[in-house]
Parts: sequence; structure tokens; C-alpha cells
Amino acid sequence: MFAGKVTSVPQEAVMALETILRHGPCKRFTPIGRSFYFPPAPQDIHPLGGGLAIWFGYHQSTRLGQWKPLINIDLTATAFYQAGPVLRYIADFLQIDERQLQQVGCLKDRDITRIGKELKTMRIEVTHLRYKRKYRVIRLTQESANTKMFTSTTNDGRSVKMSVAQYFATTYRPLKYPHLPCIQVNPEKKGIFIPIEVCNLVEGQHCRKKLDEKQTAEMIKFTAKPPKLRFDKIKKTIKEASFNQDPCVREFGMSVSAEPLSLEGRVIEAPSVRYSGDRKVHPRDGSWDMRGNQYFRGAEINSWVLLSFSNPRFCGYDALERFAKLLCNIASEQGIGIGRPASIDIIETRRPNVHQILAQVQKKFNANLVIVVVPGSDKVIYGEVKQAAEVMLGLVTQCIKDNNVARKCTPPLVSNLCQKINAKTGGVNNSLTPGETPAILRKPVIIIGADVTHPGPSVEIKPSIAACVGSLDAHPSRYAVTLSAQTNKNEKKEAIEMVLELLKAFYRNTRGRKPEKIIFYRDGVSEGQFDHVREHEVKSIREACLTLSPDYQPGITFIVVQKRHHVRFMPQDERQGAGKMRNVPPGTTVDNTVVHPLNFDFFMCSHFGLQGTSRPCHYTVLEDDNDFTADDLQKLTYYLCHTYVRCTKSISSPAPVQYAHLAAFRARQHLLTTMDESSAASSSSGSSDYHPLPEAVKRAIKILDGMKDTMYFV
Repeated sequence: MFAGKVTSVPQEAVMALETILRHGPCKRFTPIGRSFYFPPAPQDIHPLGGGLAIWFGYHQSTRLGQWKPLINIDLTATAFYQAGPVLRYIADFLQIDERQLQQVGCLKDRDITRIGKELKTMRIEVTHLRYKRKYRVIRLTQESANTKMFTSTTNDGRSVKMSVAQYFATTYRPLKYPHLPCIQVNPEKKGIFIPIEVCNLVEGQHCRKKLDEKQTAEMIKFTAKPPKLRFDKIKKTIKEASFNQDPCVREFGMSVSAEPLSLEGRVIEAPSVRYSGDRKVHPRDGSWDMRGNQYFRGAEINSWVLLSFSNPRFCGYDALERFAKLLCNIASEQGIGIGRPASIDIIETRRPNVHQILAQVQKKFNANLVIVVVPGSDKVIYGEVKQAAEVMLGLVTQCIKDNNVARKCTPPLVSNLCQKINAKTGGVNNSLTPGETPAILRKPVIIIGADVTHPGPSVEIKPSIAACVGSLDAHPSRYAVTLSAQTNKNEKKEAIEMVLELLKAFYRNTRGRKPEKIIFYRDGVSEGQFDHVREHEVKSIREACLTLSPDYQPGITFIVVQKRHHVRFMPQDERQGAGKMRNVPPGTTVDNTVVHPLNFDFFMCSHFGLQGTSRPCHYTVLEDDNDFTADDLQKLTYYLCHTYVRCTKSISSPAPVQYAHLAAFRARQHLLTTMDESSAASSSSGSSDYHPLPEAVKRAIKILDGMKDTMYFV
């Protein structure tokens, strides 16, 4: 295709191939991004709750392989709003029986607001007319059809004021639900109000919001398939898609093979994990057991407090005592210096002042750890605890759900909790074995992970949150975190400052040594952004180094980590697969056939697939001053997947990338808490429909800027 004459990818040619191959499916199915979905048959509908149902389909995209263009086909599923009466949707959303909607007062103002946000911009079809007519929803009215008044013009030209219910009774038929609100539809200036009972949701409306925990669990239940079954269904999908019979594809003289590619991969051997006393454990199938071993360096906890915000009738003092005793025993066995809690207390106030309570505990007991028991159903308390402890008090907290204390308090659960506690309080859980690690780690090297979380589709002006974590030791185990709320005004300046903070933290923690090499893993970048990232972010790292010293020019390796793709692998022989699902074993690496013809990239599946088909990470090297060989970089990447402090397993992406993701997510929670506080203040002053205020954003950004000065050790 390139005949050795090009040095960059002809993106226009790839886009042309994509357009040709998409033409036919776009006419037959419902396109969402690069995927195509089709409505399920009535007997195959899988409801998710909340008025949503699963639609299945397939993903299709054009990729450049090492030698030829490839079509990436994968099974996919997403949530669509169930077509049908809006009344049924409201009942499903509120989790009530549809007959309850016949009662006056069945919808509170809060329910109307929630439902209105869900229905906004959705398409409805009315049933009271002789012909089909569709509208776009603007809002749900607070007034019912009985009380919503408007001015109507009679046949003789008189203006008459009447309610929506009266109008329908005289023009069409009496309403069965006149006590329910109306739907206002476009165009807004015409003031069109339609009763809910004559409205149906139009079929094929994609749900873009994030699913809740229950809906996510249902989605996984219906979509997780072992590799063999998944690949068999993909083959069937390719045949049904009939690429080679499509007139558009045939007109351009193209053809698509129906068989999946066969290629060679290799399995990198897992590193030995080192614990105290130079004891080594070798992982098997991506996990290992640390029983009988102690942490590489156990933390010393001088004073700690156990605090519960749960109902004492569910999680009382007896349960808390049992939990505290088990925690002390297991923590001591694993090498943490810990004694009995200085206090065990239950807060029974319905709306506690979390900041005040934690501040008193910190002052009274000089505690360097507070373990907080939170109600499983109350996410507000958790956010308030983290906001107060991390942003305002600088206090280390560990939260645990009350159900895990009262009913599921087992040694494995408490052992996992101790891993997080040891890492948070300054200990080192484990280390890589020095003789096995790549030679580059034997010199002062900083490994940085970066991620950016963006606001959801329904959020208007909340900023994106960027998080960077940088290693501070040679294990590597301890990381410093720096955060930034990006406003697109000083993006480059903020990037330089973040890297500068991490370099200074490394310098302080290594007693005045500068990193000789910088290895940077960047998450959340699409292929279309590679040039922008190379031009701006890599350049920002270099400028941050020169800011420290004009002659400081460490070698930089910049790697993009991509998880949101549809490339899947399965072993050709099922007997070579791992686990019940027979997925490719952890450490499987592919750097041929399906990789880019020009880029330095590879796929790696570093984790054990418990259910469904494992998704490998795609790594692309955008800059490499350190002249890494493919073997060394793949080995380093795989080894870093074994250093995550929250579990004794190899995870799906390098630990610094996962830490950056956690830090960005936590910062967004702090931001949302601040915005909610401003929202409450705005509502109390008389505002009805709250929109995030610029002042709230500025205040939240100021808090995040203050967090830059505090280094969090993950």
C-alpha cells in the first residue's frame, strides 16, 4: 500500500475506506459512533430497569495492520430507552407499579425534576391525533394538566383561558391522569403542553448517561462471553453483515475476508514479588498469595480511631469490636505496627457535620489513621469524609461499608483492607526483585502516570480534571500526586507545573538526586490526538526539566495507554488458555500483524480474565530518547502491572496509570461536592433551575489548586 515511499499515514485513505464500509450498515441499522445496533425481538428484550433495555450490535472500524488494511469487528451492547408509553417509563424509573400513578400526589416535586432531566431532549410521539407526530421534549411542568393554564382561541375568534385537561376533554377525550404534569415540547415559544398519558417514547433512542451499579451488573451478566463463544458470534456477525455483497463495497472493488486473523504472540514471564526478609513469591495466572509473608516495609500506626456512621441496630459496638480485633491481628501478622484503637465510636446524628467530627478526633487522639464505617446505601457520607479528610485536614482515612463489618467480616476481606492501610500510612507492600527488573530501573528513574477525566454529556461547564502521579522510590511503590482543573486557557503552563511538582518531589525523597530518565505513561488519548500530545505534552515535559536547570535534559520515553478499543485475542488451542474462561494467559503480548505499520506499538494482556473475554491494553510509544528495545519496554510495562498496592494480582494497566485514574476520579468527587454546596446555597436564595455557577467552579478550582501542595501517597 505504501510502497516504502511514505513516512506518515495517509489518514484520508483510511477515512475513505471507513466511509465505504459504513455506508451499507448505516442504512440498515442504528449507528452509534462506530457501532451499529438493531432492536431486539420482543422475546429477546433484556430490561435493565429505570426504563432502559439492552440493544446488541457490532463495532466496526478500519485499522491499518502491519501489512494491509484490517476491519476490526467486535460484539458490543449498550442501553437504549424502551419504546412505549411515557407512563410506563416513569413507573420503571421510579421503581413503582404503573397503577400507583393513578393516585393524586404520586409524583413529588423532586420526582418531577429528576424525570424532567431524564426526558429532556428525548423524542416522543403523540397518540391523540389521527396521524403520527413527533416532538422533542424541553421539560416536564411542575403544574398538573388540571392546573396548567393557557389561552386558547375559539372558532369564533374569542380568547378563552382554560387548563390542558379541559382542552383535551372538549377537543379529544377526558384525561385519565389529569393530576400528572405535562410535557412541554419544541418549539418553546409556541408554548405546547402535552399530557403524559398521550405520549410514547420513540424507538431507537440511545442512553448516554452512566448506568448505576445494578444496571451495570445486569449489563455484564448479559454481555460477558468467553472468548470462543464471542469469536463464534463475531464470525456469524461478519457473515450476516455481508460486506462483499454490499453494492457500495463491490463498486469500489473491495472485499473483506470472513475469517479472523491468526497471529503469533508471546507470554512474558511474571516477575518475582519480594516481601520482608527478601522472601519472594512467584505469581501464577496473574495472582499470588502473601500468606506467611510480611509487607516489604510495614507502616507504624501510633494512634487510630474506629468511627461508624452506620445505624447501631445494624452495625453495633459488638460488630465493631470484632472487626477491630480481627484487623489488629491480621495487620500485626502482615508486619504493620498497630495496637488497639484509641476509640470506637458510633455517630447517631441523622445529618452529621463530618468535618467537625473528624477535626475533633484528629485533635483529641492525635490519630494518624481513622477507619470510617459508612452506610452502604449512602454515597454522600463517603464523599464528605474524603472531602474533609483530604482537602481540609490532611488526615488519612480508610472507609469500609457497614455490611462488610456487620456480616462479611472475613480474614480475606480484612487482609485486602490492610494492603490499602499499609500503603496509605507510609509502608511499602512489596517490591520487584532487583536482579529481574530492566536495567533502566537500576538508575534514578521517575515513572509518571497521567490521566484526564472529562465531565459527562449532561454537564455543561465543569472543568476536566488532570492528574499526574510520579514514583518516589526504586521499588516502585510510593507515588506523589499532583492535580489540575483544566480550563483550556493555560493548558501547557499547567502541564509544565504538574511535571515540575513531581520532579521536585522525587528530588526531595531521593536526597537530592534528579531522575536520569523519565518514563511517562499517558492514559485517555485517542489516535487522532497523537500529534497534539507529541507537540504539546512531550514538549511541556522537556520545558519542565529545563526550568529546573538549563542543562538538565533527561531521556524521555512517552507511552500512550489505550483501553477503549475493540481488539480481542483468544488462544488458538483452548488448552493453552487460562482459567475457566480460557482467556489468553497474563503476560500475552502481540507486536506483529495487527500493530501499526509505522508506529512503535504493541498489545498486552497483563491480567487474568475472570469473566468474559479479556481486553488487552494498546501501548504506543510517541517519544523515546532512551532507545528502549521492544523486549525491555514490554517487560517493564508488564512488571509495573504487578506493583498495584490494592491487591495481590497483576492488573490490566501499569500501576501509575491506575493511580492517576483514581486521583482524577477522587478530585472530581471533591469538585462535585463543592459544586453541590454552591447549588444548595443558590437554591436557598430562591433560584429554581440550578445551573453550575462560575463562582462555584472558581471555588472548586481553588480547592484543587490547594491540593497541589499536598503530596498524596497512594
